[in-house]
Amino acid sequence: MKHSRFIIISLIVLFFSCEKNKTPLSVETPNYTSHDYEWVVDTLKGPDALQIMMSGIWGTDENNVWVVGHSDETKYQVWHWDGEKWENHYLLFPGHPYSLSGIYGFSENDVWAIGVDIQNYPNIIHRSFIIHYNGVNWEHIENVDAPRSLSVWGDNPANLFVGCDSGIVLHYNGAEWTRQTTGTLSRIYSIQGFNPNRVYAAGYALDQMPYDTTFYYFFEYDGISWRVLQTYIDYPFAPPGAFGYKLWATLDGDLYSVGDDGLYLWQNHSWLRLREEKLLAVYGTGWNNFFAGGWENHLFHFNGSNWNLYQQLIDNSIFILNIWCNKKHVFVIGRPYFQSLIYRGTLKE
Repeated sequence: MKHSRFIIISLIVLFFSCEKNKTPLSVETPNYTSHDYEWVVDTLKGPDALQIMMSGIWGTDENNVWVVGHSDETKYQVWHWDGEKWENHYLLFPGHPYSLSGIYGFSENDVWAIGVDIQNYPNIIHRSFIIHYNGVNWEHIENVDAPRSLSVWGDNPANLFVGCDSGIVLHYNGAEWTRQTTGTLSRIYSIQGFNPNRVYAAGYALDQMPYDTTFYYFFEYDGISWRVLQTYIDYPFAPPGAFGYKLWATLDGDLYSVGDDGLYLWQNHSWLRLREEKLLAVYGTGWNNFFAGGWENHLFHFNGSNWNLYQQLIDNSIFILNIWCNKKHVFVIGRPYFQSLIYRGTLKE
């Protein structure tokens, strides 16, 4: 079983961490992938913007990648990579000052981006903001009643989920939106799944009583309703958390999470912690080719046998916020203060 092999190897690698870079890849082990990437760094710039802070990324291939986020100048919140350059998509929706946080799609002609619509300034109300790309234009989805949107995922165009504030999940069946509840007040920070009857979400609620605590939640959706599978409380000087708030579901059927206390694998109805670094992003093509990144621009790659930390990228002024990749290319969002860098890695032949 790949899970058992993965866990055993991971424990061995962690125990002998000082030797990990000395283990060659064997040509007789085709399940192993390579750590050997060439890196290029792009800076997303707007001459009249103080903030370009990207947070969401998704693509179909290395020549079609979208990133979204926040900018003090709304026109810099959507960027597209066409294989040669980054192009800013200036999206203006009259009457809707907005900020984006996530993006997900099913094809180059079916892409969804979500965020927050800021209403009633200066008596601000944060509402869900959803836009859709049909291959030609972005359109705003009107009349969706929910708090700010934080995450988006679906297994097909007629089964899309949008995670919101206040424990709300929006579901789109290809024709209409319905509002679901998790029974909590948590921010649904991440949604991932495997099929319409097996969907997971992670979130947290800040400053619940007692104050200076954070309640973390892990949810499951069975096609009918959401239920809480696990929760824990974080507070100053608390022990490591039970799971992370960012999820990634693989095509192999595995579920991972990352957060302030490390990388976790969901196995046998419990979370197993695999790494202990402060991580903010995880993504890959499968159990033997995935990346995890976090503070100080630490980017790790697991190749099916061992971990590699890309030493050349380390920078204590930058943190990695999100990752998208295929089998030969990886795109990583790095954030130094109020700007955004995109690290593009290409696998060496």
